[in-house]
Amino acid sequence: MPPAGDRAPERDESETCSPFLMRQIAAIKPKVVVALGAVAAKNLLAIMPHMSELRGRFYDFVPAGVRDSSWQGTKLAVTYHPAFLLRDPRQKGEAWKDLQMVMKYWA
Repeated sequence: MPPAGDRAPERDESETCSPFLMRQIAAIKPKVVVALGAVAAKNLLAIMPHMSELRGRFYDFVPAGVRDSSWQGTKLAVTYHPAFLLRDPRQKGEAWKDLQMVMKYWA
């Protein structure tokens, strides 16, 4: 559940939830993961660039702590968070491009 009040999670909240998310991704072994927004992208990728630098490409992603040598990880794409798109609808076209990239890879 996201934090109340449409706010970014505090560092301790992210650190508490992150191991659970990493185990879930490792258990499911998805072909692709889409990070919705800067907070998700930065927590998963552990890098801090601006959203415009993160979008439009795939990242090789292996969840932290995964010990499954038969799984090489997944692809991770980044796009805008839905709440951001409600505040700035002009960016919906860019988000749509990101999702089309994911759908093309997934097909």
